Amino acid sequence: MKQDRHLLRLCMLLCYTQIGMGAIFQFLRPTGLTKDNWFPLTGFFRSMYARKELVLDRFPVRAIADGYIIHEPFWDTRQVVADDEGVYLFFPRRKNIDPVGKDINSIGEANMAEMESRFRISLYGPEIAGATSFGYLEFDFIGTLDFANTFRDRLAFFSLTWQDSKSKLMFGQFYNPARLAHLDLDPKVVAFNVAAPIHPDAFNPQFRFTQGFGNNLHMLVAAYTQLSQVSLGPIGPNSVYLRRSRMPDMHVQIWAGPEDTTYILGVAGDVKRLIPRLVTNNDFVAHESITSWAFFAFAKYTYTPLSIRSQLSWAQNGADYHLLGGYAVKNIDPITDHRTYTNITFLTYWIDLNIDKKISPGLFCGVGKNLSTNACIIPAKCNTCLGVEERLIYALGADIHNMIKIMPRIRFHFKPMTFAAEVDWSWIRYGCIEDFGCTMQTTDSVSNVRILLATYFYF
Repeated sequence: MKQDRHLLRLCMLLCYTQIGMGAIFQFLRPTGLTKDNWFPLTGFFRSMYARKELVLDRFPVRAIADGYIIHEPFWDTRQVVADDEGVYLFFPRRKNIDPVGKDINSIGEANMAEMESRFRISLYGPEIAGATSFGYLEFDFIGTLDFANTFRDRLAFFSLTWQDSKSKLMFGQFYNPARLAHLDLDPKVVAFNVAAPIHPDAFNPQFRFTQGFGNNLHMLVAAYTQLSQVSLGPIGPNSVYLRRSRMPDMHVQIWAGPEDTTYILGVAGDVKRLIPRLVTNNDFVAHESITSWAFFAFAKYTYTPLSIRSQLSWAQNGADYHLLGGYAVKNIDPITDHRTYTNITFLTYWIDLNIDKKISPGLFCGVGKNLSTNACIIPAKCNTCLGVEERLIYALGADIHNMIKIMPRIRFHFKPMTFAAEVDWSWIRYGCIEDFGCTMQTTDSVSNVRILLATYFYF
């Protein structure tokens, strides 16, 4: 009897294994090669994932996967402020003069990276309450602030679109509304930084609602929080300052343009509230907060194959979407250590021209200007509890007076590959805060040239 039971279990295991392997091989069964699909690796990936209909309960969901592998070598002519192993460039570092008058930061550097490679899954779902359902997942290998070059969920959202009423609901993690990716209005640079810190670049967990009025007028309302791109504060970069406020960032956007997007003209506004501390250095409950505003104007014009994009940004405390700026302490109560804050405001403008052809040249030009604060600030103070000097400016590029960025580029498209080259020239005039934080005097200027090469393999 015991041997019979073992024999029965073995037969059942073999049966289940055969059924499971049959299903797997049926799913992975390669398709025939055609003129449009004659690259073996591309055909392999497409046969595995593309156009496969999955049935979840009674609801059909069609999943299509794609993405690309990228190799990026780059060279800088001086030391730079950058994230992600130098891939995400912000600006060149200011001069650091040694005892004999030589600039320590004048030495350049170089690196190679593949961490920007992407894997994407698009999910086409059934009609729900009269709306078309859609889901999207995108991953890269950038990692986090502490662990670079690791697998990361970049975008993850689902949406419901009512075509008749021109309404759309979206939930999940997507690009910050100020980046304007939903309008295809972000600059078409090769660099991973998408021309930051002149152009806003971030992705956030969010809820957004879009409504169309006729064929030419549209409005977007969004509420979002912070995850990967966060605000600065007393304990460094962290989303806790926004979480304490119990209010998400709020964004409103209005634009005009036909459905074929021949042209787009629009404006947007953004507001957020941060609570930097819960307790003062003297152990009193801190009743402190700062509210920051941002306003944007943008335009796009397409005359095939030429496309022109442009954006003007006036942003207080824009570090969380990788713009220059932040905030600083302006008053300190000597008894309780209660503090009040003021925003550091930057004005930026950029224009991008692109030729959309097999050989695709383009040019990005952008400028930024520090509009400073509306009050004198306290750059630093001695923390008697810790016995160290406490920095009281929480900003990206607070000592930058103005900035220019010019980025010519060219792409060569040979499906399924693209070869690209770009030169990023960034010029910075630094300043020094004087008169007890009331004025900024320009001191020195520096520039950096980054040469970037990129090879993409799409699947």
